[in-house]
Amino acid sequence: AAEDERPEDVRPPAVLRMTMNYLIDSIMDDQTEPFSEVQLFVRDRMRAIRKDFTCQNVRDETAVEVHEQMVRFHILCGHRLCEEERAVFDPKQNQEQLNNCLTTLKEMYADFRKAGKASCPNEVEFLAYDILARVHSANDVLHACMRLPDDILSSAPIRRALRAFSLVRSEDFSGFFKYLREAPYLEACTLHAQVAPMRARALVVLARASPKGKVSLELALRGTACDTAQDIMPFIEAYNGVLDA
Repeated sequence: AAEDERPEDVRPPAVLRMTMNYLIDSIMDDQTEPFSEVQLFVRDRMRAIRKDFTCQNVRDETAVEVHEQMVRFHILCGHRLCEEERAVFDPKQNQEQLNNCLTTLKEMYADFRKAGKASCPNEVEFLAYDILARVHSANDVLHACMRLPDDILSSAPIRRALRAFSLVRSEDFSGFFKYLREAPYLEACTLHAQVAPMRARALVVLARASPKGKVSLELALRGTACDTAQDIMPFIEAYNGVLDA
């Protein structure tokens, strides 16, 4: 608990920012260790950084900058480690940490606006990530958008995020995969959890549209945006008999 912290153990904001920059610039670039190990090391130290900000109730430009770095970290890890065993990487825990960071950021952005301060330069980028991280829930996206000023709602990142939300809700797999090909890298990474469901949906739709109720491997690869037969095999096996031999 915050009240249990000794003052001498709590790092000031400037030191927290230096620590964060060191983690990102030096530790994250370490090629000598598996990325999963690097992720665990960095994750635990980021959690301690967040705790020190909370203990001091610091919600200034430094806190915003550091929390934005944390969000990018969790988005990147969620994508790069999504195929690891749960014992190596826990996607649920990573998503929880991402959501916590985004919630704190949204609160700080709102505080800045209420205080009449200049908007944070990366605000629309991270509010877009917040929408993309919640595309599975129409209520969450609606509530998030209701609280946004018109100038932010009309920004390009938010418009792209709402486009992605519409594609997921309508199960428009063709539009969804086109979006991923064109989207900025971290926006696409934020949506990685939606890729498997959309591929499964694509396979079902393509098979139903075929006169024989089956789909060729070439069409299946193209429709699901898979690069190789190996990538698509889990979906083929899940829908046994859908592939036209």
